[in-house]
Amino acid sequence: MTSTGNISAAGTITANTVDALTYFGSGEVLSGIVTQITAGIGVRLSSTENPGKGVVNIDSYYPIGKTIFVTQNGNDTNSGLTENDSKKTIKAAAAIAFPGDTIKVFPGVYVEENPIYLSKRVAVEGTELRNCVVTPKYTDRDLFYVNNGCHITDLSFIGSDMSNGAAIVSLQPLAGVSTDRFFDAARMIRYNLDFIAAETVGYLTSTDYKNPAFVVVDGLGNPIAPVNCSDDIKDVMKAVIHDITRGGNLKCVGAGKSYFDDTGSLLHITGTDTNGYSVKEATIEALNYAAGIARSCINNISWDGNYQSTYSQVKDLAMQADSVTGSNEDIGSCANVVSAIYSCVGVVTSILDNGISILGAGINTSFPANSGLGTDSVIGVTSAIYDYTSGTTTILAPTLSVKAGDIVEVRDLLFDCTSGGSIGTQKYPSGAYGYEFDVTSVNSDGSFVINTGISTIAHNYVGGGFVVNRAIGVTTASYDNTTGITTITAPGANVKVGEFVRLHNLEFSCTSGAATTTLYPTGNLGYDFRVTEVIGTGTTFVVNTGVSTIPHTYEGGGVVFPPYSPGVGPITQGPYIRNCTNFVPKSIGMKVDGFAAEPGDQNDIGVTGTMSVDSYTQYNQGGIGVSITNGAYSQLVSIFTICDDIAIFTGSGGQCDITNSNSSFGTKGLVSDGVGDYTSKSIYRYTGIANTDAELEQSIVEVSGIGSLRPYDGQTLHFGELYYNVQSISVTDGGFGYTQSPTVTIDSPTGPSGIRAEAAANINSFGQVTSINIISTGSQYRPIDNPQITIAGPTGSGVTATASLNFYPIYYTVESATLPFAGISTITLNTNLNNTVSTGTTVYFNRLSLQITSSHSFEWVGSGNNIDTAKPSLGGVVIQENEVVKLNGGEVFYTSTDQAGNFRIGDGLVVDQLTGTLTGRSFDQSITNTVTPLIIALGK
Repeated sequence: MTSTGNISAAGTITANTVDALTYFGSGEVLSGIVTQITAGIGVRLSSTENPGKGVVNIDSYYPIGKTIFVTQNGNDTNSGLTENDSKKTIKAAAAIAFPGDTIKVFPGVYVEENPIYLSKRVAVEGTELRNCVVTPKYTDRDLFYVNNGCHITDLSFIGSDMSNGAAIVSLQPLAGVSTDRFFDAARMIRYNLDFIAAETVGYLTSTDYKNPAFVVVDGLGNPIAPVNCSDDIKDVMKAVIHDITRGGNLKCVGAGKSYFDDTGSLLHITGTDTNGYSVKEATIEALNYAAGIARSCINNISWDGNYQSTYSQVKDLAMQADSVTGSNEDIGSCANVVSAIYSCVGVVTSILDNGISILGAGINTSFPANSGLGTDSVIGVTSAIYDYTSGTTTILAPTLSVKAGDIVEVRDLLFDCTSGGSIGTQKYPSGAYGYEFDVTSVNSDGSFVINTGISTIAHNYVGGGFVVNRAIGVTTASYDNTTGITTITAPGANVKVGEFVRLHNLEFSCTSGAATTTLYPTGNLGYDFRVTEVIGTGTTFVVNTGVSTIPHTYEGGGVVFPPYSPGVGPITQGPYIRNCTNFVPKSIGMKVDGFAAEPGDQNDIGVTGTMSVDSYTQYNQGGIGVSITNGAYSQLVSIFTICDDIAIFTGSGGQCDITNSNSSFGTKGLVSDGVGDYTSKSIYRYTGIANTDAELEQSIVEVSGIGSLRPYDGQTLHFGELYYNVQSISVTDGGFGYTQSPTVTIDSPTGPSGIRAEAAANINSFGQVTSINIISTGSQYRPIDNPQITIAGPTGSGVTATASLNFYPIYYTVESATLPFAGISTITLNTNLNNTVSTGTTVYFNRLSLQITSSHSFEWVGSGNNIDTAKPSLGGVVIQENEVVKLNGGEVFYTSTDQAGNFRIGDGLVVDQLTGTLTGRSFDQSITNTVTPLIIALGK
């Protein structure tokens, strides 16, 4: 038998020859003997002879790894599965791409409706770097949103100046979520999961609950170790973490339903223990008790149950005070958070107590929506048609307002199929690819098309299913056609300035003589608009939708979609950007925000957000090459920045390694700012307690109360109060009349065991103080005390110079630490203590903003962001101190070479090739006079 296409589905094959190129089908009619068949991507075979001979069965077909083609003359209605049937835009290809797929982009200029969302493990590959050009249509938002394992290569990005911190490549953001207060609570519950579970099980099996004590049993009533009970507590608490931060009760409902089978019969916690106590009642008691412990953890109140000694409670005394009570040390503090936790646990216990019949009767599943609120609004599906050969599903959900390019959440459609006989109905989508899908098109009858993946067999819609409706109805709207300003009221929208909202189907009339109203927006400028102002609580807000030549009057209707995005979650395989060039001015070439990877109900993997780069050139004048924040991490290899305002930025606990890279022209090179403290969204912050006294000049401290969190190199510590040293001195008035360097006096620090800073002034031939060198940075300064610097006046007539002090926080870093036992770890610091630390002192742990850089080249950094004036032949001047900028405790460890050939090892060691000198903090020796004789001596 001769076939005309790939055999892609279950079946047995017999024939003389299989010549398959484009055929996609079930393979059910093929049977017999083959001489050779080889599995393709996503195909698994079994055969009576190896390899692939005799009777061969296609056991399974996984529709992944396909290539979707994009060409300049393609059409977004095409399948995209061949070059001759290609898509026209990358966005359309991304809408049908599933994990493992590759989007192949042929030469051309592609103006894209950004942002473009890429699913996990989707690759976008250009076929020729310089001729595969991608341009963002909207300059105030990101171009690509990437997820786990995405790959972008061989593309050039060209466009107009970007704004609003828009990036070319960014992690898919976590948007439409709760306030920081809820994330603080989630972080403290996550840190204390083991503690909460152990204390709960300890209570449940003590005589304080029942006497004689309750015995944990298996489903048959046999006594077992309480590990299953402990795991259940942690699973429910993880569901709580998700729901209090994302909004709704979806995960807690799921946790409650997990105790039941499909028929509604209770599982796992049935019957009684060996003393006749109800296992279900004990489970409900345990969950309520766990909620009480969680309440103490989020308020930093010591839980004194003392039912176990393996785990200790972790606190964070650096959390900002509650805005209502002004405290985090009051059990009534964070009232809204406490209420949310009890409500979420109450969802689970209510389901356990009443069965799943309560769902829809007493409890409605609420899905995450905007600003941490849930939505009960769902729209039922009335019809669904699935084309298994193309993977498209056409859904009709009356009254649902969607446009092409929207992302919709679809759940619980019932399908049946035939695979050698009926296998009954099954819910779809399964969740294997998630529940969110791009709308690829909208039909005239209101139905919409999504791509849910191809299959080997046909499936028939039976009924049921719904689409989550996150739309908020518009009640009023006013439009100023001369400015483009539109003011919209949509009760429940709860938006914030800077967020993007999507508008659909607002009805306007105009004075152009048209007899009917028109729907707005038209889509010419897209449907997403940035909120520029919020009036009141976020119900009324302002967007700019573009100017018009005539006035328009709002007549009614329309909906607003506030921002919602689930983020990427824990990243186990970082996105990879390779061999690309960014020419878009004022853009961020790559933005890695750890908040996008906030773990929610998943386990923290130790780094929130990762992304890697190889050969990514940034000629984005006035922009940022790479930004890494909120506990994220990146590996950067061969990243070249030209005329950037900042070449590489790490902040709020972001960290990176940089190798074989270059920063040319621009304003600043490597900038590291601050630590992941309470002002950031980094989850890597908590506090401990000094367990013993640690003396001045000692480098070893013992800290308790850190649970199982082992301190590590890359963290910062400070003890009690944060002290500062003098980082630099700014001359505010150089004065005049100086004939010799004047005496400089800096106030003494007020902190314990402080050391006064020392400095020396430099003067020019005009008798002015031009700069002040720091001889000793001092220690234990408190900027709040406003310490001063005094410069002696000139010996004769003249004007006394003045200057100001710039301070830098003193953070200690970890060299090594022992694994905590009962929450206690012995930590060796990289530097000695500046003051004695007493037992009971609070120890603050934060993640350091850090860049580790080797073989970095700086060329004319500081000369400016405009290449037409930054080049030295056109007047560009180097500002050497802008090459590496460390702010507020941020750190950069580096080796570098500048345009003059000077080699630096950090801030303290410089090799000057021109003068042949080796300069450091405490020496200045000629290499010729000192090093060469040593080398000769060693050679004899």
